[in-house]
Amino acid sequence: MELFAEQGVAGTALAEIAKRAGVTSAMVHYYFQTKQQLLNAVAKEKIGGEFLAPLGKLFSEGRAEPQALATRVVCEIIAATDRLPWLPQLWVREVASKGGALRRGMIQRARLEQIEKFSAFVSSAQKEGKLNAELHPVFLFMSLVALTLAPLAIFNEWPRLPGGAQLTKGDLERHVIALLLGGLAPKAGSKQRSAGGRKK
Repeated sequence: MELFAEQGVAGTALAEIAKRAGVTSAMVHYYFQTKQQLLNAVAKEKIGGEFLAPLGKLFSEGRAEPQALATRVVCEIIAATDRLPWLPQLWVREVASKGGALRRGMIQRARLEQIEKFSAFVSSAQKEGKLNAELHPVFLFMSLVALTLAPLAIFNEWPRLPGGAQLTKGDLERHVIALLLGGLAPKAGSKQRSAGGRKK
């Protein structure tokens, strides 16, 4: 996963994976005769099992308020990148990008039932008048992933951004949650802040 994130699936040979893992190429080929078999396992076990499955548990833990659930999803996605540090860069490179090697495998073999559960939850909340009816259930999940994983894909470059030297994952978490729950309109009585966080 680290190699795929660093140099892409196409640019990574099974021999390199064996070397990084400290095993022989023969052992890698014993378990995965082809790179495609390895990609299938990656989509199912690493992305589906270790990333999407924990999200699915959130959708199954009883009846939650939609805003609270969306907040928990954001927090879980960002927390997942501590367990799976390769995830953001790999997702942008090989899942979100056109021609990404994991895109089709993820769609075909990952735990898409988790996304279906989330979409059903959103649809139900909209019918009850608890969520904006203009939101699309499928796009909402995609938006949560994009708002978190895309910025984290360039996490190491944050210090180079204007005012980015002190940015943390916690800052991103609060930003995404505020954007989801409050949009761009300022709260009544609040004072505007500049990009650096200073009150105007």
